Amino acid sequence: MSPLTARSSVTIFTEKPACGSCLSVADQFVQKYPSILVVIKDNKGVRLNPNRKED
Repeated sequence: MSPLTARSSVTIFTEKPACGSCLSVADQFVQKYPSILVVIKDNKGVRLNPNRKED
């Protein structure tokens, strides 16, 4: 399958807003694979604790 015909999506989740460098890499990926949707979401600086027990 060629990069131009691949179809999919990827979601990148970060605790903090993505920096300019990370956004640039994502843009480069989109340029190389235009049929793949890239979504970047952040948690607005709220750190996640995987060991936290839910109440």
